[in-house]
Parts: sequence; C-alpha cells; structure tokens
Amino acid sequence: LALDLRGHGASAGPADWAKAPGDVRAAWEALAARPDVDRSATALVGASIGANLALIAGANNPDVAGVIALSPGQDYQGAQPGPALPNFGARPVFLIASQDDAYSFDSVKQMAGQIAQGETYYFQAAGHGTEMFRDPALQPLLLDWLTKVLGVVKG
Repeated sequence: LALDLRGHGASAGPADWAKAPGDVRAAWEALAARPDVDRSATALVGASIGANLALIAGANNPDVAGVIALSPGQDYQGAQPGPALPNFGARPVFLIASQDDAYSFDSVKQMAGQIAQGETYYFQAAGHGTEMFRDPALQPLLLDWLTKVLGVVKG
C-alpha cells in the first residue's frame, strides 16, 4: 500500500502534519483488515518525513513487524520519532541514510543507539529520501531485509 499524505504528492488539500501519524496508522489498519493480509507480517517503509512517520506509527503499533526508514531526521515538520523509538523493543528497524545528506546521516547515527534491534546502512552519495533509489543497490537491500524480517514478500 502506498500512501499519499494530505496535501502531499497527488493528494488534495493542505498538508496537515499533525494528523499525519494518525493517517499512517489508519492506512495500516485498512491494509491489515484485508483478508489476504497477515497483520503480523507487515512492515512500514517511509522516506524523509515518511520515514519519521513510519518510525512513529511502527513504534506505537506492536503488530507492525518492522520498519525501514530512508533518510529519517530528528524532526521533520514536527514529526519527532525519538521519544517513540524505545517502544520497538525487540522488533527490527532498518535505518538508511546517505553520507552526503548530513542531517539524515547524523540523525540515523543518533537514532540507531535508541533501538534495540536497529540496523543501519550508509550510502556514500545517494542523496535524500527516494533519491536513493537511483542507486541500484537500494532495492535489493530493502527486499532482502524485508524477506529476512517477514519471510516471503508479496507484491
């Protein structure tokens, strides 16, 4: 499920970042309610502010098996994942940043120590957020991690 947040991407209306964590949770609930989805074998993946929102929503929902965060930050538009990170407990989190994206790179180094099962990966010059998909190593890296965490990956 790909989510287009309020006022972001092709969604209409103004952005409302205060409602975004609830929107992510509601989207996950809608997906998890489908009869063809095993709610205990789901992961959230986000980039930039979406990474922060995935971290917040995943940390606060014990049914989410894991989270991948591409270019998270300590604070994007008021979305601050730091306080929620200890809620992951033993659930895995994969934090990815590029060294040429100094803010996310520093944020990932700080966040990694707050997550018991946190893994990190650093690109050298892959940019910020979804720009990292220009590096052909990213997609197989994500799919391998998801397969390790969830088992068979569908979609």
